Order: sequence, then structure tokens, then C-alpha cells
Amino acid sequence: MLKNKTSEILLDLNQNKADSDWVRIMSIPKTSSIPGKYFKEEFIIVLEGVLHLGNKNKQIILFFSEGDVINQQVSDLNITNKLELICDTDVKLAFVYREYFLNFATNKPSYLEWLLEMSLSNNLNLYNEIMKHDYSTEDRLMYSLRYLSEKLNIPCEDGFCKLPPFINKVNLSKYSNLSRKYLDIMLDSLVQQNLIRIESKSIYVKV
Repeated sequence: MLKNKTSEILLDLNQNKADSDWVRIMSIPKTSSIPGKYFKEEFIIVLEGVLHLGNKNKQIILFFSEGDVINQQVSDLNITNKLELICDTDVKLAFVYREYFLNFATNKPSYLEWLLEMSLSNNLNLYNEIMKHDYSTEDRLMYSLRYLSEKLNIPCEDGFCKLPPFINKVNLSKYSNLSRKYLDIMLDSLVQQNLIRIESKSIYVKV
């Protein structure tokens, strides 16, 4: 969910920009890719929708949803790993020119505190993604499923959360770094343990 502070800062920046390119609000359709050129000099605020960070091997590294700020860490990763953002749904994004923000925030320390908070949140999410690889394959998959349920604010019913359609077996294989064949074996095991349900290609996660 978009925090009040984020909305306040974005409104202030948009109203006071001297150049239309310094703050741009864009609606981008699902399956579109956003190459590195868009976030080398800007940071991105996710206003609506879900997108993920992927590498040249099509592996899914990290998901971003409403309220997230995609900042310098992604730009730095892109230089060495040729990463790009892929829209899983239709998205609405705010692109903010980094130099404009830093100059503007010179007289508003709370804005710099906000950016630091968002950067720390990104670091924590990246750390969690790295940590999951210390788990066994089955535990890693279950961790990923539960993390997505929480990250995407999915409503639950009777103790199970239904993952959105874009979290299908293809994307889940890319996100959990498992082959499709092995993923099916792991999913069957989780079904037998009543940790997930699969109905009409939809995955329900026990929380």
C-alpha cells in the first residue's frame, strides 16, 4: 500500500518541478519490460500493480508491488548483471529524477530519511531473497510461496491465500530457481502435506 509519506513527497515533487521530465507518471501494460536506461538517473515509485526484477537468464530475482521504491541498488545491479524490470500486471509508476530529488531534499531532511528507509527496505528484501537459498529445496519453495502471499497483500480464506494468476508454474520455476519437472515434484509433496492446494491451475498457500 502506498504510504501517506510517499504520496506527500511525490505530490510535492510533482508540483515544484521545473522540468516535466523530473517527475513522470506512466501507465505501462503487463508483460512490458523496463530496461536499465530508465533507472540509471531516476528512481521508480510503484503506484499500482506488480513487477519483478529479472536477469538475462530469465530468472526472477525480486518482486515489487504498490508502495515500493526501486532505487540505486537496482541501477548498480543492472550494470553488472544486465537486469530489467518486467511488468506482471498493468502498472502505474512514478519516475523521479534522482538529482532533482536530492537537491530538493536538501532543505527537507525528512525526505532524505524517507529515501533511506526505502533503501533499507530494499536491502532487507534482497537479504531475504539471498537467505532462502540456505534452506532445503522444499523449504525454500514454501518460503517463497508464503513470502509472495505476504508481499502481495493477498487476502486469505479458511487459512489459505490464492496466489494471483501471474504466479504460475513457469514464473514460480524462475523465482524458486527450480526446473519445471522438479518444481512439479516439490509442489506435489507440499500438496500431500496440506501446505498448499492446486485447483484449476491456481495455487493456494497455507498461512
